[in-house]
Amino acid sequence: MILINKGKIIQKQQSKEEEVEYSIYNNFEDIKIYWENLLPCSDQKNNIFLSYTFAKIFWQFWKRKNDALNIILLKHQGKVVSILPLIKTSVNFFGFKIDKLSFIGNGFSDFLNFIILDGYHDIACKGIKRYFSENCYNWISLRAIVDFKITNQVLLTLKKYFVEKKKDKVINRFIKIIDKENVRKNLPRKLVKNIRNEKNRAHKLGNLDFKICTEFETLDQYLDHLFRLHIKKHNISSRFKEIKYRVWFSTFTKEFFKSDSLVLSSLILNDKIISVLCSFKNSESVMTYTTASDPEYNSISPEVLHFYFLFDRFFKNIETFDFLSSGKTETFSHWTKNYRDIYQVNLYSRDFKGLLVYAYVIFNKLKSNIILYFKSFPLICDSYICLVLSKMGLNKERK
Repeated sequence: MILINKGKIIQKQQSKEEEVEYSIYNNFEDIKIYWENLLPCSDQKNNIFLSYTFAKIFWQFWKRKNDALNIILLKHQGKVVSILPLIKTSVNFFGFKIDKLSFIGNGFSDFLNFIILDGYHDIACKGIKRYFSENCYNWISLRAIVDFKITNQVLLTLKKYFVEKKKDKVINRFIKIIDKENVRKNLPRKLVKNIRNEKNRAHKLGNLDFKICTEFETLDQYLDHLFRLHIKKHNISSRFKEIKYRVWFSTFTKEFFKSDSLVLSSLILNDKIISVLCSFKNSESVMTYTTASDPEYNSISPEVLHFYFLFDRFFKNIETFDFLSSGKTETFSHWTKNYRDIYQVNLYSRDFKGLLVYAYVIFNKLKSNIILYFKSFPLICDSYICLVLSKMGLNKERK
């Protein structure tokens, strides 16, 4: 039975014992109360990137012309059991209209997922499977799924789609704090020694200090330093060069500062800010989001020192220190062996349009790999020649 009410499409199963309803919402206002009540009771309760506030601000700034909200609300016997925060995009693809589905916040977070009420995983999966079985999209691209259980249990069983699953090339690293009395026990001894040496080297240059933004009035100053240092370090690749990105970043960080969820800190050497770090905190963890440091001070590894100060100051209140996107760098791979895999899942409909998109994606991957290969070909040849010369005993430096 299908009910249509005020722009919401409701699909009901016939069995009352396993009754699952799904509703499609195309605005935030109507679903706000359900979203804010469900998230604290879900396994994603500490994920600020799945919060109503983050999703709404993202939509306000990054909505494109052909985008439409496609937020799915699942109910079981009148109780909300899941929310699927999705965006539907209609694009013109070689003259064909293609419908694509993706997460709200895609490309801005490593922690996007479905929101499911604790204890209702199996029931929510039935509703998710039913929705995707009855509503076909040419392309479903779900990036940054940390918990792959839902994908394996539901999406991979959908017969209407070709499924492509893969791990992201980068992983999210975190430190699980077991001994809160001595935080340094959670880091390798060699690393602690290296950090101590960096601190000593920095102290030789002058006075090293660490500060956290505690007043809303000084928040803009911290953000300005973050933008400036990020642009100085990354130049044209820095997204902060774009005014729209800076305004969006300032808007959502200020909202979370009001709720005491933002940690904006700075590392100062001789009264000069050399590093700024933006993190988010909850009752269990601190998650880093963006870092920026002055490249003139690379010799003392300001970001490493900054992370250590932050880690050291917050260990009494948290159980997990999460590097998020910063954990992708090789620098922090030595800090911890704990990591989470990030997954990318693509589903293509079993029709001409779906196969067209699938073929296009595969072609682009092959093209990228070929370009990358030829760019690195001189280095590969040089390494091979050096290896041959070494085997021949002619391992002198070649001019």
